[in-house]
Amino acid sequence: MLLKLRIKNFALIDELELDFSNGFNVLTGETGAGKSILIDSVSFLVGEKFNKEIIRTGCDYAYVEGIFEIKNDNISSLLFENGIDSDDYLVLARRLIKIIKA
Repeated sequence: MLLKLRIKNFALIDELELDFSNGFNVLTGETGAGKSILIDSVSFLVGEKFNKEIIRTGCDYAYVEGIFEIKNDNISSLLFENGIDSDDYLVLARRLIKIIKA
């Protein structure tokens, strides 16, 4: 389960930290409120391909971090088989850096 999401310089988001509680969490808002940007940030976090256009205008990088609670033995086993040692939590982070050519 996703417990916390940190976003910096991603699309229109300057800096944001969201805490998710146990149970049902809902993202609501009017058109243009940024719901899709939050979904895109999670997709970016878990490895989806994005280009440098997701980096906020005027910034050098975009950063997304997620803290996940691991309670499922199957997931723990899968992580262990792939060399990832985790107890109850897994932190994933991804940064996309804009390279400026001289």
